[in-house]
Amino acid sequence: MWCPNACEQQIDYSEKSFRDGLDVSDQTLKGMGRDLATAETVPGVEAPVLAGMDKDQYNATVNKEFGLKLSSAAS
Repeated sequence: MWCPNACEQQIDYSEKSFRDGLDVSDQTLKGMGRDLATAETVPGVEAPVLAGMDKDQYNATVNKEFGLKLSSAAS
């Protein structure tokens, strides 16, 4: 349905707006990657074992690739 006020909206096509959008997308994808990398894929078997790494090495790799996990209070 057409809304007469839609034409009055100011859409921000600035470079900053696009960069902000890319940053949000990047963080979303990193969060999804972290969730997949730390999910229990085989019941009772931890991801580091499947990757052939010890837990500290695996966590360091996940942090390097996806960034540090944010606490739920920061979300």
